[in-house]
Amino acid sequence: MSGVETSPSLLIRIRDPQDSLSWELFVQAYTPIVYRYLTTRGLQSADAADVAQDTLLEVANGIQRFQYDPKVGRFRDWLALITKRQLYRFWNRHKPVEEWVEPPANSGLDAEWIDVFQRELLNTAIERVKQQVEPATWQAFSSTWIEDIPAATVAEKLQMPIDLVYSAKARFLKRLEAEIRMLGDDNVSIGTQFKSNVP
Repeated sequence: MSGVETSPSLLIRIRDPQDSLSWELFVQAYTPIVYRYLTTRGLQSADAADVAQDTLLEVANGIQRFQYDPKVGRFRDWLALITKRQLYRFWNRHKPVEEWVEPPANSGLDAEWIDVFQRELLNTAIERVKQQVEPATWQAFSSTWIEDIPAATVAEKLQMPIDLVYSAKARFLKRLEAEIRMLGDDNVSIGTQFKSNVP
């Protein structure tokens, strides 16, 4: 990642209770992930918003104890467990006692959670990097990577040399990778499968 200045991981910064700006960024980045997943599990919008808030509150109370270790599990895995625990609590509050259920011990990850997590965090990172670059850089990246338009066509449309189109795309991707790592998960794919939902 030479040439790209990286910031300390957001997951480290939010451990400081005085760092309100980092917590605001965390809420901005992770609320859409939790909210979107909860709606896929059948919660209505208002209920999903309430459960998402409870989930992030539990994260705030427990982040000091979280230790990042890829051999044990990533933050994504830990957040999944908390989200599903809060989801089960919500369901149980709306069921008779005899129908209460506990989340399975291994209920952290599923394909739907991984898809939502990667898609939403990638979109957040792209939107943040978009605000940091020149409009021409964004246009070159968006056209070639998101819309999959040939670089020669983009160069003609933007009236810029084709080598600058390629370099703009490369610069944006480097910043994007750094942004994803800063937000807290270096395992988010930036492959083509998520392009359709990019802002």
